[in-house]
Amino acid sequence: MQAVDVIETIARVLRDKPHLRALFLGGGHAKGRADAYSDIDFVLVAEEGGTNAVAAPF
Repeated sequence: MQAVDVIETIARVLRDKPHLRALFLGGGHAKGRADAYSDIDFVLVAEEGGTNAVAAPF
């Protein structure tokens, strides 16, 4: 699976989570500088008390 597929899958899974307030892509992928060795950095912002519900699929 390519990194773009992983990014799109994670975004799709989290899109409709009611406790999720924001999802940011960071690092090399966000800056357009990713290479074959780059990890995928996300920052998730959940409402208070919603962290476990947002993280449950993973």
